[in-house]
Amino acid sequence: LQFQYRPTLSGGILTQKDAGESSLYDHYAGFLQWLDPPGRFKIILGTYQLQAAQGLVFAAPFGSSKGIFPMAPAHFNAIKASPFLSSGENDGFLGMAGQISIFDYARLTLFYSNRSRDATITDGQIKNIAGSGYHRTPAEIMGMDALHEMMMGTGGSVFISRTISFGALMFSTRYKTRIASPAGPAMTTLADSVPDFLSGPIKCCSFFGHAAVFGLNLSAELATNNFRKMSGQFVLAYSYLDHEAGIKCWWIPKEFTSPFGRSFASNSSFPQAKNGIYF
Repeated sequence: LQFQYRPTLSGGILTQKDAGESSLYDHYAGFLQWLDPPGRFKIILGTYQLQAAQGLVFAAPFGSSKGIFPMAPAHFNAIKASPFLSSGENDGFLGMAGQISIFDYARLTLFYSNRSRDATITDGQIKNIAGSGYHRTPAEIMGMDALHEMMMGTGGSVFISRTISFGALMFSTRYKTRIASPAGPAMTTLADSVPDFLSGPIKCCSFFGHAAVFGLNLSAELATNNFRKMSGQFVLAYSYLDHEAGIKCWWIPKEFTSPFGRSFASNSSFPQAKNGIYF
């Protein structure tokens, strides 16, 4: 159910139940959004999503996949906060996000989230964030809302012109579990291996830029975390009428961790050791 009151106030609520689950309200989400008429100020209360630059630290919930989608970030040059109503039970955030534009040259973003997430539990230990959203079997019910996540951060973009911009963002995330004391994901030694949740927060910062001239788009993002490991992603794309060509390259070392980033063609939590090139 969604509503719109004039251009300024909108909201919605969603409930969802998978086959085999006992509760009619197994999953629910909702939001209220206030947008001032010129569009210079926006605040979202409830469920929302964040997307920034190339998605190294904040990506769309389902990440980038093959086909035409890897080129899409070449045309994106800022931080986007938007309401989120989805049956994806472990996607998005719950809390508050606000954006304010300063004239036409800068945009400031503030965000806070406090929510629970499902987890995969093995041998009594939380191993990873679960993404299925199913709560049918004893193991799935045991992992329901087993991981508590608190996240806060800020970011900003500066628009030198309609075709040139740059920005930065930073955030900190801390986890607690029903099974152990304050927790955060530890580094692993093998690509795609599942992290245990051990003590320590995750802090990430990102720097990004975008330039476009004569149909040529160049976008880049560099990100690092409190483990002092740098990752990067670059896209160079050319568009003319109904034709487009581009190249994309990225590297994410195995020691780099961002809970909300998505590497190319990977929807896994905490993607690591992802390197490659796409044309």
